[in-house]
Amino acid sequence: MLSTSFLWALDPPSLTQNKQRRVRFPLMEICDAPILGITEDTDGKLWFASWGEGLYWYDGIHKGRFTYEDGLTGQFLRDCQFGPNGNLWITVDNSLMQRVGDRFLVRSDELEDVPKDFFWMELDSKGNLYVGAKDGIVAADPQGGLVYHSLGQIFPASSYVYCLFADESRGILWTGWANGFLVALDLKSFKPLSEFPPEDLSRYGSILDLTLDTEGDLWVAAEENTLVRQGDSWKEIRPQEIKEVWRCQSLCPHSKGRMLMGLALGMGDYDQGKLTIFDHNRQLSQDRVYSVYASRSDTIWLGTQSGVTCLMPPYFEKEDIPISTNRLMDTDLDREGRLWVGGDGLCYRQGGVWSRVEVGDIPSKSYLSKITITPEGRVLTVWNYAGVYIWENGEGRWLPAPPHPDQAFSAVIETSDGMIWVGTYEEGVIGWNGQEWIPMPGGDREFQGQGQLDGRSVHSFCESRDGSLWIGSTGSEESLFRYSNGELELIRGPIDLTFPEIEEMIEEPDGTLVMATNGGGVLEYHNGQWAVHNRETQGFLTNRFISLEYSESEGLWAGTRSDGLYHYKNGVWTHFSGDDGLFKCRVDGLSWDENGDLFLATHLEGFLRLIRDTRPPDTFITSTPDKVIKGENVVLAVKGADPWMETQPDRLSFLWSLNQGPWRVNPGGQTLSVPIDRVGDHEIRVASVDINGNVDPIPAVAHFQAAYHWSNHPATIVVFFTSLIILGWSVIFFSVRYKYLKEAHQADLKYREKLEREVSLQTRALRQSVQFKEKLITNVSHDFRTPLTNLIGYTQLLESQRFGDLTSRQLEIVYVIQNNARRMKHLIENVAQFVRGKKNYPHYQKQRIDLKEVVISAFQDHMLSASSQDLDFDIICRDEDYIVEGNENLIFRLLDNLLSNAIKFTNPGGKVTLRIEKGDNGVILSVEDTGIGIEEGDLPKIFERFMQAHRGERDHLGGLGIGLSICKEIADFHEARIEVESTPGEGSTFKVIWRAATVPEVVELQSEGVPD
Repeated sequence: MLSTSFLWALDPPSLTQNKQRRVRFPLMEICDAPILGITEDTDGKLWFASWGEGLYWYDGIHKGRFTYEDGLTGQFLRDCQFGPNGNLWITVDNSLMQRVGDRFLVRSDELEDVPKDFFWMELDSKGNLYVGAKDGIVAADPQGGLVYHSLGQIFPASSYVYCLFADESRGILWTGWANGFLVALDLKSFKPLSEFPPEDLSRYGSILDLTLDTEGDLWVAAEENTLVRQGDSWKEIRPQEIKEVWRCQSLCPHSKGRMLMGLALGMGDYDQGKLTIFDHNRQLSQDRVYSVYASRSDTIWLGTQSGVTCLMPPYFEKEDIPISTNRLMDTDLDREGRLWVGGDGLCYRQGGVWSRVEVGDIPSKSYLSKITITPEGRVLTVWNYAGVYIWENGEGRWLPAPPHPDQAFSAVIETSDGMIWVGTYEEGVIGWNGQEWIPMPGGDREFQGQGQLDGRSVHSFCESRDGSLWIGSTGSEESLFRYSNGELELIRGPIDLTFPEIEEMIEEPDGTLVMATNGGGVLEYHNGQWAVHNRETQGFLTNRFISLEYSESEGLWAGTRSDGLYHYKNGVWTHFSGDDGLFKCRVDGLSWDENGDLFLATHLEGFLRLIRDTRPPDTFITSTPDKVIKGENVVLAVKGADPWMETQPDRLSFLWSLNQGPWRVNPGGQTLSVPIDRVGDHEIRVASVDINGNVDPIPAVAHFQAAYHWSNHPATIVVFFTSLIILGWSVIFFSVRYKYLKEAHQADLKYREKLEREVSLQTRALRQSVQFKEKLITNVSHDFRTPLTNLIGYTQLLESQRFGDLTSRQLEIVYVIQNNARRMKHLIENVAQFVRGKKNYPHYQKQRIDLKEVVISAFQDHMLSASSQDLDFDIICRDEDYIVEGNENLIFRLLDNLLSNAIKFTNPGGKVTLRIEKGDNGVILSVEDTGIGIEEGDLPKIFERFMQAHRGERDHLGGLGIGLSICKEIADFHEARIEVESTPGEGSTFKVIWRAATVPEVVELQSEGVPD
């Protein structure tokens, strides 16, 4: 609920009277952008048009915002107004929009050939809406229809209608133009009225707002002045002494002719010829005011450069007292209900009437320092340069002058034994026993500075319930003393705080001594324990405190030297300062009056009464956790709403109670963190506390259930101990099992050792057998090759017919013998190579060789075999060198295997081609045949050992299946690549691709030489 206005009950002085009205302008936490327009819907919700951040709304508790993401065409808004059918109209920089339901419609798109510049709006009592535009106005009827009325004929140069006002009683629509002209239009036809010709006010700049006051006079807000038409003349409102930028941008009329103005220098309040300016010197934190709006609840809202504020009543009201100056030092309430206040004089209020006490002639610089009410009801006052003045039964008297007339006095108290003790500046404490002045034993012996208080200024006294007298002094070290039974005791202060000056002390009902200190904040001392409340521990704005007041119902109040008033209640500190109407001043004294109101004796601001709001705030819990674990903290987000303070979150504190337990102070602001120490259902109550200590009587409540953490759950504990039992039995079981397995393992080790010995023996025998077989095969192959070589040689002699001519049948037999001998030699060499394996290749020498010579040699070697099978056997190569790095014997063997296979598996009449060519990076050797080919499934395995591809009818011609694997090994040894392409029934092509030789040197031989 929004607060009600108070402004109209005040008596505003004129500007020239130079008196301050006490008001507050709390900056609302709604937005921080310039606010150009304010309006209100039927539910009392306020809407704010911001320049740069879109559209805001506020219902007194909650707030929200709409931007271009919600459908606005932009975020630079000029005005907002509820028009026909209660829909919200908005002027954005270059469009006119209407909010219908939850949607934003761009209504200006319906206007064809209309300049898209829209300014401020006006709504009449019949629901017609008028919008200022370029060279004309836009009118919306109650049904929402739009019509643009051009007024371009009025001025030769283009201009803008900035503002409008519907004077329905006279049927006039007043329009204010950017060029400074005021034009009256007929409210129905929108034609210029002849009886009110356009009026040139351009000397005052653009016209920014128009309105009528309660007397029917027309007001004009312009850049350079504010004008009011009275009859046929204009009256200027701007005082001549104001030299700052004026720029009146908003007008808000109220009762009895009063007019509020939004100005560049603040807010202006004009009433019956008197103008009051509220600027940053009068609690308006942001001077530039763009819009002023009076809500239906009469709250005055201001749209400023930095957001939204509203005009609020002050917390402090000045009391008129019969003391001419505002230098007041102390105040107190006596037993008869008289409220005393003193400073540059002494007076009291009784029955609502103030009376001044004439204390006689005193030194010109003397002023009252302290007021003390004795147990018998006497009023003791101490004056800094005059001494002690006592008022009793309507009469006053001065005590005899102290021993040293030139000393100054700062504090006074009468103890229960009738002694009057006086604190002095730099002279300790002296006492009046009813007959003479005496020094305090242990304090100021013979007034000559031999005591503990010598050189100290004593500013405060407090008598405790046990009769002890507490003394607060100044000094570089400890400043607190206790005087009891004639002994003066020094009290050590907090070890982490340099002891400051003690300005005032009071004792709370539980015996706690509370001290206001100049430099250390507010200190508490009880049973030898200290508590510190200051800037470091509580976030105070100052540590310089000077006055205290306490009551059990209202808590503790502490006045500062320059930063306002602090209040402590329910464990929460709240602060009253300039935002609350307490201007920068020194709060020297605090006292309750007979009605329970708190009064402040201040230096500069006079005698002030605290006006406290008694309405409690509301409390909301905005979020609760889904899951809570025992031993952890439950975290809640809380929010409060105080209608007096308009929901400023930093001015509210929160109390919480768990499961109907005691109330505790939440130190975390709007985040509440509460430890949970048991499982089950829980209830948390949260109550907000406002600046006046009002507590929400209906706390917000949250219910939740706490569960065990899995590690602390009873089931986990049962499982844990069950696991321990199982583990124990398992240990026993596995110990026995281990013993058994160990014995079995040892037996197994012995058995393994036996097997390993046997395997080792068998391996050795097998290795010897393999070595024997290899040696046997090597020797046999060597022995076989010699007779085969001879056999081939003799067949070649027979073939040459050197020993006589042979018949064709004989030559055929010779060819058969020769071919079979060659085939046997080929098989023997492959077997020998296979037995030696890859480990034998490093023994072969590599050197630069001409691959063509090896190819021709292999070709010649197989010509006879190819001819015997009636094959077309060709070699294709250019007459050039084909240099590679390799071993001639191994390459010949590779070709021998490839040619043997090609000839073997090619049918008579077929063709075998041996091709050699140069590729991009080397030499390519190809063996092509038109034989039976290789099945596709056999190709990936063709180079594996003992792999024999399926050859159909020629399977009986297959060898050992090691020829191609040897080819692959030889190619790998030469770092060459061997490839095969084959199509069953069409033939095969084997390619061996060598890298070109790049190293001319001959590779060194290994130590073992070249085998046979």
